[in-house]
Amino acid sequence: MNLTQEDLDNIINGKVNHFDEYYRRAFKIEGNGEIGVFNAILNGKVNLNGLKGKSIHFENAKIQHLVIDDFCDRVSFNGSTIDNLEVKSEIGIVEINQNSNCTKLFVKESNIVDFYIKSSKFNSVIFENSKCDFTIENSVFVTFDLKNCNLDRLLLQIPTEARRIQLQDNSIFKLTIEGFLNEKSRLSIEQLRDVELFRVNNLTNKGELYFNFLDSKFRFKSKLLLLDSDLGNAQFRNCDFQKFSYAEISETTLAKVDTFNTQFPVKNVDGHYFSLYETYVDLYTISLKNNNKKNAAEYYKAAKIFLLKAYRESLPKDLGTWLSLEPSYHFSRFGTQWLRSLLVTVSLCLLIFIVMLITTNFEFSFDITGINQAISNISNFVKFLDPIHRVDFMDNDFKYSESNAFVILNYLGKIILAFGIFELIRSFRKLNRA
Repeated sequence: MNLTQEDLDNIINGKVNHFDEYYRRAFKIEGNGEIGVFNAILNGKVNLNGLKGKSIHFENAKIQHLVIDDFCDRVSFNGSTIDNLEVKSEIGIVEINQNSNCTKLFVKESNIVDFYIKSSKFNSVIFENSKCDFTIENSVFVTFDLKNCNLDRLLLQIPTEARRIQLQDNSIFKLTIEGFLNEKSRLSIEQLRDVELFRVNNLTNKGELYFNFLDSKFRFKSKLLLLDSDLGNAQFRNCDFQKFSYAEISETTLAKVDTFNTQFPVKNVDGHYFSLYETYVDLYTISLKNNNKKNAAEYYKAAKIFLLKAYRESLPKDLGTWLSLEPSYHFSRFGTQWLRSLLVTVSLCLLIFIVMLITTNFEFSFDITGINQAISNISNFVKFLDPIHRVDFMDNDFKYSESNAFVILNYLGKIILAFGIFELIRSFRKLNRA
């Protein structure tokens, strides 16, 4: 049934004869005030006006050019074909679902509480200078543009037919990206602000994936989730993911990504430990390739920490491997903190040296003799820190080297000292590690 602008205005404003067969087949007013328009054909450009406090539903409609530029509670489309849909208004809810087809959707300078696109087909989707809670799932589109918008939530499911998806200069509170980028597809996200939740879930990238400047100002509660995805040759530019207070990276491939001025989180990261180890080894390799030795050192440490956590969980099965990792973690955080390795080595050697004195019945007194003994033992401790000192380095009138406990502790101290020196040298070379 063909409806003109006048027919539509009459239906919305109730200026029709409800008993007229022509209109009875074209629309229905529900008890809740929702206007239903069925099997209608709207040719040319038609404006929706006078819908304040009302809702309108199009079922199996064919619409050439529909403009919504007046406030309304709800606009929905089921099984409809739309050549051009423009939204320039304040709307409670917009729904496009149930196998609807839309050649071009254009939303500009609008304030929409909820915008749903489900099981529908589009050629072009454009959002500019608008605010809404946006969901697009199980739908087909070729191009998608989102510019200068303020969204509480965006769920974007990318169909295999998509060619170009561009999100530029937006503030998105919660962003979820899913789907498949084929060889001819490009997803570009630039100047993304105010992110509390950034989730990439079940995304496979075979095309171009580009991120430039992702910022999270909610650093005490923000989340980064990379789940069950292959990011392929994704490019990350100026993305400080370390600002996210929590991260989960699970079954996600980052081996081929390219980074510039980008830091992935190394603390408060959750996931399967062996998988995280492999992920951060990949990030370490990528940083070395980019000659970013500072990030490489951080990723190397993170990878070793995840490996250690994995072997802790498998104890006592992998006791030998765990023993090769645990001391290095405590001494120098796997060769990345030279000051820590120095302090730990000296502290442990001092503790062993004191025990060595106690085993020889050394008694300290607060008289002149006791003070002289303390001063003497300071020099003896310095000798003890010489890794090639002799076992009789303290012998005088009293033969310390004849005490079994003294000898055993002396060699234990040498082992700790040698390991500490190794970790110290290793830490100084952290930026030269290949």
